[in-house]
This record gives sequence, structure tokens and C-alpha cells, in this order.
Amino acid sequence: DREFTDIFTVQYELTATIVGALEPELGKAERERAKAKRPENLDAWDLYQRGLWHLYHYTKDDLEQARDLFRQATQTDSGLGAAFSGLAESYYFSLVYGHSDTPEPDREDALKAARTAVALDGEDAAAHCTLGRTHYVRREHEQAITELQRALDLNPNLSWAHYGVGAAFVFSHRAQEALPYLEAAVKLGPRDPNM
Repeated sequence: DREFTDIFTVQYELTATIVGALEPELGKAERERAKAKRPENLDAWDLYQRGLWHLYHYTKDDLEQARDLFRQATQTDSGLGAAFSGLAESYYFSLVYGHSDTPEPDREDALKAARTAVALDGEDAAAHCTLGRTHYVRREHEQAITELQRALDLNPNLSWAHYGVGAAFVFSHRAQEALPYLEAAVKLGPRDPNM
């Protein structure tokens, strides 16, 4: 139902919509597969995927289990940046949902893990997104926006980064600037586990 005044714009929007719909589903399937494996057979990637399964349940116990699995993954493979991002995200969600018993040390641990993820792969949009979200949970909004914009430079379809920029603008009292980012996040990731 679109006019073909600019076929490339339509093509870009169609591609972004398809990627936004498929990416969360593929991640969910991988987490379910990892969960079904026996723990003694898990390698670093499987530990990471199992950690994600717990992460997306958001309970205090699940976040602690996720953190343990991400730590095991980083010990198994110290070059797996995604596991460091997962570790940072486990602290992030503990802080956001009020599960943290030690908020200040957890903010520091989240920042350390997120920085490690970016150092391991500076071209990983998800790592920059995690670092940005870690900054805004530390009330470092300008640093958050910078990292989240970098994530969007690397992957303009990353719904979490759009949400993160929007949240950082909201937290820094710039709600009007947040709206386009929040709307893009919902459009790109309507089935995203974080929505």
C-alpha cells in the first residue's frame, strides 16, 4: 500500500521491518536450544545463550543465574564479547528492576563488563548499546547517548539502541527528542523481549 516515489526508501523500510521481526525470534530459538542441553556439555556460546534465557525472565533469581552463566562463559572464552555484554545486562536489569542489594558496586561491575565487551569488539553494535544503557543507569546521560548513537551507526535496525537513546533523552529531561527513537524501537522490535 505504498506509492513508489522512492523505491529505495520502501526497500529500506521493508528490510528493517523484516530484520526487526526475525532477529528476536532467532535469538529466542537459540536460547531454547541452549537451555535444553545438559550443563556439563555447554561451551562458552551455550553458557551465554543459557544466560540469556535466564536474563529475559527478569526475576532476581534468574538474573543471578544469568550472571553466573555469563561469568562462566567469560572464563571459558575470555574473548567472547557477547558474554561480557550479557554480564553487564544482568547488572543493568537488576538495577532497573530494583533487585540489586548493592547498587553502586553493581553499576561499577556493569560498566567494567560493558567496557570489556566494547574493547573486545568495537564494531559490535550490541556491545555499544549495552555500554550506553550502562551509562544511563549510572546517570551519565550524554555518555549514554554517544554510545547508543554509535550502536545505531553500526546497526540502524537495533531496536534496543533506539530505545536506549530515547530513554537517555527522557532521563535527561529531553522527552520531545526521545519520541522518534522510542517510536522506532517499537516499530523495529514489537516482539523484542525487552519491549
